[in-house]
Amino acid sequence: MENIFIGIYTIIIGVIVYLIKKIFENQIDLRKDILIHRFSAIYTEKLSLMKEIYRKVVVAEKSLEHVMRPIKLNDNRSTEELEKEAVDNINALFNYFDENEIIFNDKTVTLIRQLQTNFHKAWKSYNGISFFTRNSDAWNKAINESIDVYNTTVAKDIPALKQELKEDFQNQLRILEKN
Repeated sequence: MENIFIGIYTIIIGVIVYLIKKIFENQIDLRKDILIHRFSAIYTEKLSLMKEIYRKVVVAEKSLEHVMRPIKLNDNRSTEELEKEAVDNINALFNYFDENEIIFNDKTVTLIRQLQTNFHKAWKSYNGISFFTRNSDAWNKAINESIDVYNTTVAKDIPALKQELKEDFQNQLRILEKN
């Protein structure tokens, strides 16, 4: 008789342990699903911010090209309009970056800060040209500086930044797709 009670007692304990285990497994699965959802939402937002900064880089690049390009093709806007558009687009890019810097990796941050420095040099150099007499030594020097900064910024810095943003975006997208 005692063996029957021990057997029943063992079965009851086994069922209770099994039920408790299942409850904990369900709780863990539920928490895991919640964390995966939060993780996905964060990555989705990060990808959205990266996509927007890339768009702003392209817009700023085109505006700068329109202003600093030696020959203006099919653009009837005044120099002042082109300059205002370039300044507005560049400011929008850097303001957006400042507001969202936290999501970017260190390499991207460094490239954007470098680009910011070069944009300021390019703009200072470009604006300095108007203060000199045309074809003077100072004017020629300012033109050459403007061309050098333009070539560095538009030909090297912006493509490097765009490439880094593309690679980072694709890496983040792969991480999101794995989950």
